[in-house]
Amino acid sequence: MKGRVVAHRDNVLLFHTTFKVSQAGRERVLREKRKNVHAGVCGNWYGMFVTDDTSLTAVKERGELITYNPYKYTTFVYKDTEEEATTSWCTGLFTDTETRRASIYAWSS
Repeated sequence: MKGRVVAHRDNVLLFHTTFKVSQAGRERVLREKRKNVHAGVCGNWYGMFVTDDTSLTAVKERGELITYNPYKYTTFVYKDTEEEATTSWCTGLFTDTETRRASIYAWSS
């Protein structure tokens, strides 16, 4: 199911992930100074088989925080080092249930 949204979850694990940014979309954000959907994380989702609390906690503890800001970066970057993040073995996407803010953790090894 390439390129399709297959589920909506607060927390999800994706495997063999790629971080993608549409440069045309980014340029539109810069030009219009308005948010639009132009970046995302693509990977393999194995549903409920690997979304238990233990797996999610492991990715948060071992992974590195990833960020993307179209005004500062052309790609996703590791928040601590600001080095480009292109792929990851396992990526956790987490939503804080109170603030609804999302965070992304990538675990590469």
